[in-house]
Amino acid sequence: RNPVRLVAAVPAKIKAMMKQPDTTAAPAPDMGRVFESLKGFKSIGYSADYARPVKMKADFYFSKDELAEDLRDIYSCAPKENRSARFIPQDVLVYQWADCYDMNYYWSQFKKELEAAVTEQSPSSTADPLGGMGNLLKIDVEKEILPVLGKEQGWGVADIELEGDFPVPKIFLFIKVTDAGKAAQIMAKLTDEAAILVQTEDYKGMSLKYISTPIGPVVPGYMLIDDYLILSSSRELLRSIADTAAEASPAVSADPVYSNAQFGLTAPNNGVFFVRMSAAVEKLRGAVDWAVRWYGAKAREMQAYRAGSEKRLADLREEVKFLDIELGKLKAELNNLEKQKTEIAGQGGDTLEVQSKISQVRADIALKEKTASMNKEKENELVMVVKEFETDKNIDADILPELVREGVYPILRALASIEYVAARIVFGDGVVESAGFLQAQ
Repeated sequence: RNPVRLVAAVPAKIKAMMKQPDTTAAPAPDMGRVFESLKGFKSIGYSADYARPVKMKADFYFSKDELAEDLRDIYSCAPKENRSARFIPQDVLVYQWADCYDMNYYWSQFKKELEAAVTEQSPSSTADPLGGMGNLLKIDVEKEILPVLGKEQGWGVADIELEGDFPVPKIFLFIKVTDAGKAAQIMAKLTDEAAILVQTEDYKGMSLKYISTPIGPVVPGYMLIDDYLILSSSRELLRSIADTAAEASPAVSADPVYSNAQFGLTAPNNGVFFVRMSAAVEKLRGAVDWAVRWYGAKAREMQAYRAGSEKRLADLREEVKFLDIELGKLKAELNNLEKQKTEIAGQGGDTLEVQSKISQVRADIALKEKTASMNKEKENELVMVVKEFETDKNIDADILPELVREGVYPILRALASIEYVAARIVFGDGVVESAGFLQAQ
């Protein structure tokens, strides 16, 4: 087997752009930040072995001295053991872990972006754009929250429930904290300020905090395990994580693929990514099926609403025509009565009776004209509704299943043929090494 290999040097012109931006051109802050983050990178190496499993490797070589100052510490972060894997359930669909997240750096970048946006909108503004956040949270982000956040973070999708009224993914996020006690105090303070009723469950000696919601399967909560703050969309998932941490259930590190030494996911790394692809695609297929059914039901509702609107418009127009005829008759009657009144008055007769009839006819005309005006408004509204349906570009509910069957399902079947996808990242001396693996059936 001869793996495919490629080594490419960063073009000198691009390197020059990183160092010497064109000052004559119009400023492009976003591109400037991109080039700033790339400054110091020299070349890229790539290799691939398309045997089973497929292995791909990409290396990004850089000069540490030429890196942007605030990025040097990040790329100098040494690989370490991933201890979070011990509480991740074995049957997780997607799992990602990374070290070396400098939250102070990302916070400073967030502030710069926000300040730039505010300055662009209001150049003369001197207000602190983040002042309102502190007042809202009743907590100082830089003094109280950031010092507690560590550099390890991760997330995952444990499952997608398909049995309810709609698909509900079971998602979790976690971050290593420097002080579990302070982290618990901050979470309690944040939920108290938000006036959220947080309930507590003592589960196998661990404290689970959760919030009941009207959406049955969605019960968000959080817990602390080994200085990791874990947040989840599911109370049930928190229990599963607790069971895994207590070694009552197997962890992802016990999975034969994840623990395979040739992939290096259990070795010291700066980041790992693991997807049980065939299982994840099966769940995704179920979500797509639900979406097609939901769209069809909504489309049928809209079709019924359209038919009803068109029927109401047709009935209303018939009513308008009938009303016009009635008004014509009343106006003709009024004209005759007024002639009678003139004749009677000319003969010196009593016009009281005919005047009473004239008043009644005028009242009837006024009432029908008011009704006609209201009908005209209703007609205009219904015309707009029907026109919206006529210009509606949504896919026909009868065609969508065929489009999904012919266009989406083949892609999902192809992806389902991949059993798993895995990747790892290691920061070395002047190089960022990334390796990816996938196993097809």
